[in-house]
Amino acid sequence: MEKDLCVKGWNWGTVKFGGQLLSFDIGDQPVFEIPLSNVSQCTTGKNEVTLEFHQNDDAEVSLMEVRFYVPPTQEDGVDPVEAFAQNVL
Repeated sequence: MEKDLCVKGWNWGTVKFGGQLLSFDIGDQPVFEIPLSNVSQCTTGKNEVTLEFHQNDDAEVSLMEVRFYVPPTQEDGVDPVEAFAQNVL
């Protein structure tokens, strides 16, 4: 299936979780999608979440990790970093 992807080059947007898929969108257009089955480990920091991926021995070059900055919110009792990590897991 072909999708029109956003190619603006921005590094901020909205993360959406749908089943076993993480989608990073700018406006209404997706920039990239990550199948969560490819994530081997998810770790959290102060304001970021790091996703590490399974190593692909068949590829010459492969993506090993990606980090998402999660801005703090003013909501009481909800840690946005932990909520993001729980959606990944």
